[in-house]
Amino acid sequence: GYYGVPAYAGNVFAEMNASVNGTFYQNICLVNGEPITWTFAHRAREGGPFTQTAIFQVANSSGINLQSLAVQQSNTNNLVWTVNSGTQ
Repeated sequence: GYYGVPAYAGNVFAEMNASVNGTFYQNICLVNGEPITWTFAHRAREGGPFTQTAIFQVANSSGINLQSLAVQQSNTNNLVWTVNSGTQ
């Protein structure tokens, strides 16, 4: 864990500065119309803004949003991991 916060699963997780908007991304190649299955876990960071939002979206190589898949809001009173998943 990091600062006493365990990873949702395993030993590794990524943390963003909760005081400033930021982005994590991963490049993947898809065939037009190909379904994808996705999962992510999000947890608010104690000491950051009261409500923290994670937005999961598919964008093209120019960064233009093609589809929003999930929006998950957590607050610092609920310091638990929330799992988001789906198939598009």
